[in-house]
Amino acid sequence: MFNHIKVNGMNTIFEKIKRVFSDCFSMNKPENESLYDGYNLPPFVKDYTNRGFTGPDGEVDKDGLKAFLAKAIPRDMTQLKALLMAEKFVKVLVRFVITSDLKTNKVKVSIPEAGMNDGVFVDDALLAREDFRKDLSEGEHWGVLTLQYIRPQEQNEMGSVLVTDYKAYKPYKVYMNLYRKRIKEFNMRERVDFMLASMKYNPDFFKSLEEKLTVIARLMPSVEPRVNMIELGPKGTGKSHVQNNVSQHIAKIDNGSSSRAQLIYNIKTSMYGPLVISDVVSIDEVNNYDNKSNRELQSSLKNFLEAGKVTVAGQVINSECSFMLAGNIEMGKNGMPRSWKLYKALPKFFQDSALLDRFHGFIEGWKVPRLTVDCQVTGPTLDAEYFDTLLHELRFEPAYKMLVKQIVTFGKDADIRDVKAVCKLTTAMMKLILPDIISKEQIWENPEVLQYINDYCLQPAIRMRSLIRLQCSLKDEEYSSKMPDIWLELNDGERQLVCGKETDPSRLLPAQSAVVQVA
Repeated sequence: MFNHIKVNGMNTIFEKIKRVFSDCFSMNKPENESLYDGYNLPPFVKDYTNRGFTGPDGEVDKDGLKAFLAKAIPRDMTQLKALLMAEKFVKVLVRFVITSDLKTNKVKVSIPEAGMNDGVFVDDALLAREDFRKDLSEGEHWGVLTLQYIRPQEQNEMGSVLVTDYKAYKPYKVYMNLYRKRIKEFNMRERVDFMLASMKYNPDFFKSLEEKLTVIARLMPSVEPRVNMIELGPKGTGKSHVQNNVSQHIAKIDNGSSSRAQLIYNIKTSMYGPLVISDVVSIDEVNNYDNKSNRELQSSLKNFLEAGKVTVAGQVINSECSFMLAGNIEMGKNGMPRSWKLYKALPKFFQDSALLDRFHGFIEGWKVPRLTVDCQVTGPTLDAEYFDTLLHELRFEPAYKMLVKQIVTFGKDADIRDVKAVCKLTTAMMKLILPDIISKEQIWENPEVLQYINDYCLQPAIRMRSLIRLQCSLKDEEYSSKMPDIWLELNDGERQLVCGKETDPSRLLPAQSAVVQVA
C-alpha cells in the first residue's frame, strides 16, 4: 500500500517531493534568503513571491525580485501612511484583516504592521467583483492591495483610505482526492519526513521518530477544528515556528495580555476578534501573559474551550477556532523539567483545574532539540502556500472523525472529555500522517494500517491527553490521573486493548524521568 521509491539508487525525500508534487513544489536555497533581508515575510509569502520570478530552469531572477520587493513592500511599514499622503495611490504586498461593519454597512480593512486599524474601507466597485467576493472572507489574509488616499474636503472631515484593487494570495486549490492519491507514494517514514520538510525543517536534523512526531504535533490545531493544546519546553526549540512561518490562518498573541473584547468580540466596535475569525489562536510566551483579574475573559474561555461558543451582550458567538498556549519551562541537567507540576509554569489565569481540563493535549517541548542552522531545509519541498491551504482545507474533511469513532472505543465509565480529546487528537494526526485512509475497508485490506494508526496517531493522542489529566490531578485532588480503557476495533469483531485504567501517565515517561520531582 505504501510505496518506497528509490531515486538514483538512494532514498531521497526531496527528489520524491519534486517528482510527486511537480506542480506545487518550491526550491529552498539559502542564497535566496538574503534577498529578503529587511522584510519580515513568512515562508508562504516568500514562496508566492519567488514563483513569479522563477524561470523554467528553477533559478530566481534576483534583480527582478529585488525591484518588485522595493516597490511593493516598504521596508518600514509604519511609513505606509506617509507614502499614501505623498503619492495618493500605493500598491503593497501586505497582511490585512477584513471585517464587516453592520452599523456603517461597510467592509473595513486593517493593516496591523502599518498601524492602520481604522479608516480603511473596500471600494464599492471592488466589492462588486465576483473574484473578490469569492477569494476573501472575514479574517486575516495576505495579498497585493492597491490603496487610494481620500483627502478630507472639509475642515472637520476625516480622511480615509480605499482599497481599489486586490491580487489574491491564494493561487492554489487543493484537490483532496488528488492529494490522497499522491501521498500513497510515500511510506510511513517518508510521510513523517514529508511533513517536516513542508514545515521547512531538514528531516535529518531530528534523530528519532519521537522527536519528529513531537514537532509535527504542533500542526494538530491547524487541521482539526477546536483542538486546544499546551506546549511547554526549553527555549530555542521552535515553539513559535508554526505561528510565525507555516500558516496565515494562525493568529499569534504575544503582547502579554488580552481582553474578551480583543480576543472574541468588541461590543463598542461590533468587531470580532481572532478567536472567531482565525483557524488557530496561539498565545506565545504564555509565561508572560498577564490577566490577573480578568474574570470576564476566563469565564468566556471556559465556555469557548468546552463548547466552541460564548455569549456576549446577549449574542451567541460560535467559532471552530483552535486554541494553543506555548511557553518556556525550567529544565534540569537531565533534559527533563525540574518539576512535574508543569501547570506552575502557566500564569495563574490558566492554572484553574476546570480550565486546564478543557485542553485536549499537552506537547512535551523538551523532546525537541534546540534548533541550529542544520535544521533549515535545503532543496525542493511542498510549496509553503500550497501547504498552508492544505492544512486549512483538512479542517473541513469529516471522513477522518467518522472513521476514528468507528475504530476507537472507550469503557462505559470513560470521562466524556477524555473521549473527545483522544478522538480529536487521533483525528488530527491521521489527517497529517495518514490522509489517504478514510474508511474501514482500507484498514481491513491492509492489516498494517491499523498498527500505523495505533503507533503514529492513537498512542501519541493518549499520551498527550494523559499529561493533561496528570496536571489536573496534581493541581486538584478531585481529578484522577488515570486514563479510561481504550480499544481498537479489529476486522474479525474482536478488539485490542491499547490503554487501560492501570495506565498512569508517569509510566509513559522516559526512564530518566524517575528523577523528576513533583515539587
